[in-house]
Amino acid sequence: MVPAADAPRMAHLKAVDYLAAKCQDEDERNHLAWIAEIIDGDYSSVVLEEADLYRCAGEYGKRGFFVEDGGLFYGHQDFPESWRLVR
Repeated sequence: MVPAADAPRMAHLKAVDYLAAKCQDEDERNHLAWIAEIIDGDYSSVVLEEADLYRCAGEYGKRGFFVEDGGLFYGHQDFPESWRLVR
């Protein structure tokens, strides 16, 4: 049994695991694995000082990390959306 406070995270991760298990494309499975890590991070309680977040910000090839609304975000030139990594 999953504690109620952890239920949304577990449901979200189970859904991604289900999709990954059905997926035949290795690139898509790798993408789903990365999504699972992002989901896990979204539900984490890690809090960093904003100065520490800015130390991680920067462009790394097609990937970038940036600070917005007190959180650290990951973006990729090939994807229009970005993901919050740390609050």
